[in-house]
Amino acid sequence: MSESDAGRRASVGGSSLQDELRERNKELSFLHHATRLLNLPGAPSDLLRGSLELLPGAMCHPELASARLSAGALELTTAGYAASELNIRAEFSLASAHRGTVEVCYSAPAPGGVQPVFLDEERALLASFAQLLEAYLERRRAAEVSQRLSLAEEAEQSALSESRAKDTFLSNVAHELRSSLHVMLGWIQLLREGSPAPDVGARGLQILERNVTLQAKLIEDLMDLSRIISGKLELDARRIDLAELVGFAVDATRPAAKARRLELTAQLMSVGHVMGDTQRLQQVVYNLLGNAVKFTPADGLIHVALDREGPLARLLVRDTGIGIEPELLPHVFDRLRQAGDSKKGRSGGLGLGLPIAKYLIELHQGTISVSRNEPQPGTTFEVRLPLTG
Repeated sequence: MSESDAGRRASVGGSSLQDELRERNKELSFLHHATRLLNLPGAPSDLLRGSLELLPGAMCHPELASARLSAGALELTTAGYAASELNIRAEFSLASAHRGTVEVCYSAPAPGGVQPVFLDEERALLASFAQLLEAYLERRRAAEVSQRLSLAEEAEQSALSESRAKDTFLSNVAHELRSSLHVMLGWIQLLREGSPAPDVGARGLQILERNVTLQAKLIEDLMDLSRIISGKLELDARRIDLAELVGFAVDATRPAAKARRLELTAQLMSVGHVMGDTQRLQQVVYNLLGNAVKFTPADGLIHVALDREGPLARLLVRDTGIGIEPELLPHVFDRLRQAGDSKKGRSGGLGLGLPIAKYLIELHQGTISVSRNEPQPGTTFEVRLPLTG
C-alpha cells in the first residue's frame, strides 16, 4: 500500500485492516451480484446496464461516483454521469479485435483531499469487472454464432425437405396423369376396334367419364394451388345460410356413400349466416365428405353435425374409416405433402384437397382441425366459422 493510500485511510477514519476488509467485502459483493445478473436471461443492453448501475455503490465514496460503459455501438451511463478528470478505466476485448471500456468518475476529490483519489482495491475491482464483461460478451458472441449456425442448418434442411417434397409432388402429378391417360387410351382403343357388347360399351363410357372428371378435378386443384401460392385466390363473399349449404352437400354425397354401403347421417342446426364464397365453402365441405367416403370401409358410418358455439358455427365431419396415424396428423394440411404415406391405405391422389380447404377456411377467418376418434376408429374434421350479425 502506498504512503498516500495509508494517509487516505487514516483520514477517512478507522484502522487500516478494517478499511481493507470493508473494501474487499464491497468488491466481492459487487462481483457476486454483477455475475449473477449477467447470467440471467434477457437483453444484453438491460443486463449490462443493471450491472453498471451496481458499480458506483462499490466505490469508497458512492455519493461521488458515476460510471460509463462503452462496448461497440452500445454506450451506457449511470444517472448523473459526467466526464471528469478524476477517473479510472479498464478495457475488455470485443469481437474483431476491438476494445470496450468501463470507467468510474468522481465528481469531486475524496473528502480530506488526500491523493490518489482511487484506492488500489477500487482499481482492482474495476479490472475484475472488465474481465467479467469480457467473459459475458464472449459467451453472448459464442451463443449468437451457435444460433446462426443452427438457423442456417435448419434453413438448409427445410430447403432440402421442400425440394424433396416438390420432386415427390411433381412425380405424383405425372403418375396421376399418366395412369388416368393410360386407362382412357386403353378403353378408347377397345371401343374403336369394333362394336362392343352394350354392357362393355356402357362400362367403357362410365370409366372414361370418371377419369375425365378426375383429371378435371386434378387440374382445378393445381390451378387453386397456383392461385394460393401467388396470392391471387379471391372470394366472392355474400351472406350464406350455412345449414342450407351443408345440407345440399350432404344430399349430393348420399349416392356415393350408398354405392360404398356407407351410412351417412346429418344433424344440422340452423345456425344463421356466414359471410363467404358459396362455391369455395361448398368445395371445402365436398372435400371433407369425399375424404370420409373414400377412406371409410363398407358398412361404415359418416356423421355430419352443424351447431353453434357463441359467435361461431361449428361443423363436424366424423367417419369410422381407417384413421390417420398420429405422426401424420400435424401434416395433413401441409402443401405438397400427401397424408397418403400411411401404410393403412390413405393413399392415392395428390393430397391437395386438405391444404386447399385449410387455406379457404382461413380466408373466411375460420379454422379447421383434425383429430383421431380414440379409442374408436376413424377421423373427425372440425371447421369453425364466424357468424354474421
